[in-house]
Amino acid sequence: MTEVKQYFFQQVKQGTLSHAYLFVGDDTVQKDDSTTAIMQAMVCPNFLEMGQPCFECEHCRRIQANQWADVYRVVPETKTIKIDQIRELREWLMLSPIESHCKFAIIEQAETMNAASANALLTILEEPKSEVYILLYVNEANNILPTIQSRAQQIRFKQPTVLTFENSEFESLSAVYKRRLIQLPYQTRAALMNLTVDDVEQWFKAYDELYQWLYLKEPLTFALIQVRMKQFITANYVNYGLDYLQLLNHQMIMYLTDNQSGVFQLIESIAQKQTTQVAELLRLNQQLIEAKQYLAFNVSPQLVVEKLVLATVK
Repeated sequence: MTEVKQYFFQQVKQGTLSHAYLFVGDDTVQKDDSTTAIMQAMVCPNFLEMGQPCFECEHCRRIQANQWADVYRVVPETKTIKIDQIRELREWLMLSPIESHCKFAIIEQAETMNAASANALLTILEEPKSEVYILLYVNEANNILPTIQSRAQQIRFKQPTVLTFENSEFESLSAVYKRRLIQLPYQTRAALMNLTVDDVEQWFKAYDELYQWLYLKEPLTFALIQVRMKQFITANYVNYGLDYLQLLNHQMIMYLTDNQSGVFQLIESIAQKQTTQVAELLRLNQQLIEAKQYLAFNVSPQLVVEKLVLATVK
C-alpha cells in the first residue's frame, strides 16, 4: 500500500477529507489508483473495521469497475475543458447522491480549462457542498490559476523517472539555472537537457528578460522580442518558455502576497523596480495558460508570443 493511500485512509477515518484536491504529476495511473482507493474507503461497509477498504465487497468492486453512479468525470473536449462542461458538473453536484452519502467529481487535465471554465469551477470551490469531493488532475500546479490552487489541497505524485545532473554535461550548468531547471515540469526539464548547456543558459536569459518586460509592461517589448529572442521563437522553445514564465509569475504572486522567502533572486530584483497589482499577475497567469492552449492548436509560435505581449503590454 502506498503512503498516499495510507494518508487518505487516515483522513477518511478521522473525517477530515478535504473537499478539493489537486493531484500533481505526470503519472495518471497513480492518480486514478489513489482516486479509486479514496472512493472505496468512503463507501466500503468494512472500512472502519479493517482501517482500509476490503476491495472485495460489491461497493469496492463496482467502484473499481467504474460502475458507481455518484462519480462524475470531466475530460477535455477538443483539447480544452469548456464552460458548458463545468456548468453541467455544477448541475450534477446539486443533485443528491444516488448510491451513498457522497459524490466525487474528477477533472482530468484540469490545466486545459479556459478562462471561463476556470472561473466557473472557482465558484464551485468557493462554496463547497457537504459530502462533495472534487479531484483535479494536473501535470504541474503552476499550470492552473493560483486562486484554484489556494482552494485545493495539493498532493504531488513522484515522477516515474528522476533527472539528475551527475555524470552529464549539465554538471557545468550554473547553480542559479540548476535551481530553476529542477522546478520546471518533468517533460520540460527532459527536453531542455537534450540541448547544450550554453543554449539552455541563453534560453533562461531570454525568457527572464521577457518576463521582466511583461511585468514592467515595457512598451518596446515587440521590438525587443525581434532583437533578443528571435532564435527562441519556435514551437518547442515557446512551449518550454511558457512553462517557465508561469513558474516565474507564480513566484512573483507568492512574493507579493506572502513576502515568501526562497524565491528566485530574479523575482526580488524585478519586484523592486515596480510594484504590480496581484490581480494583474493573475490575469497574466491566465494569459499564459491560454497561450499554451493556442500553441496546442498549432497556432504559429510567433503569433502566440505576440498575442501574449499584446494582451499584457497595453
